[in-house]
Amino acid sequence: MKRTIGIVIGIGLLLLLGCVACAPTEATLATTVDDIVGIWWGRHPRHRWWRGDLYIEFKTDGTFRIAAGADTLEDHPDGEGEFWFEGTQFHWKDITGAVYGISLNRYSWRECAISNPTAIYEVMLLPNGYLKFARIQDKCSWRTQILTEMGWEPVR
Repeated sequence: MKRTIGIVIGIGLLLLLGCVACAPTEATLATTVDDIVGIWWGRHPRHRWWRGDLYIEFKTDGTFRIAAGADTLEDHPDGEGEFWFEGTQFHWKDITGAVYGISLNRYSWRECAISNPTAIYEVMLLPNGYLKFARIQDKCSWRTQILTEMGWEPVR
């Protein structure tokens, strides 16, 4: 009887541990606006002097806002633009010359947004709920660095 109970408990533990392994462990690609709607926060790992925090809000109407502070995102964003998906390709278009107050090594995102406002990425939905961007085409190295090196955590 004790042996049977031990076997049942052992099988139960194996099944329980097996379910943990069944959880998604790979990223999936976003393909629709609804996949990324919300506010996302990221901190750049190498730029502590600039504080490194950015917030991006993706809205259901295909527009976005970006700001260095959550408190300025709605009323005084540092930049605004449009986005859309074509299959797994995420298209980003700066409208207002994003992130006026942030510059890095003589180049600002605003300068990139004016001279190269459009970019194409893939957006990965990570198992932990974060977003990760992968560059396909973007002539703005500053924007690419910010989008791809930060893990974007959902705020809401």
